[in-house]
Amino acid sequence: MTRLAAIASILALCISGCGPKPDENSGGDQKKSKAGVIELGVPAHDRLDRSEGDSTDWKRFAVDIYETDLTLRVWWDNPNIRATIGLYDMFGGKLYTLTHKLGEAKESWGNIRIRKGEYFVKVNCTSGDSVYTIELVTGNVGDDAAPPMVNRPF
Repeated sequence: MTRLAAIASILALCISGCGPKPDENSGGDQKKSKAGVIELGVPAHDRLDRSEGDSTDWKRFAVDIYETDLTLRVWWDNPNIRATIGLYDMFGGKLYTLTHKLGEAKESWGNIRIRKGEYFVKVNCTSGDSVYTIELVTGNVGDDAAPPMVNRPF
């Protein structure tokens, strides 16, 4: 019986998979309702690690200008992460999906027309891990600017 129980345990582990689920260790920000607040023009730092159970981060920000252009910039410590960034309106409607280009350490997407209101950003990785810095800026923004030096929490 113990031999049969051992085989059953091994079989159960193989079926359920090894390691944590994709967002098991996200710390709560894997849900839009728990999105971390970021300020326009202020770099925000976070980390994704699919193998450790943190594959999704939600961020939210507010725009006080009636209508403006938004530029989203992201810097990846590991440019080989497979990731997407989604921009959502206050009702959860998807406005844009931006796919990370493998090998690019810095990416910028500009001329995203937005209006006054609250918005959400979803950063999701399907494989790999990386610390990243995300910055959202309104108005006319130069593409080559680097984020200000800020100590990262990692």
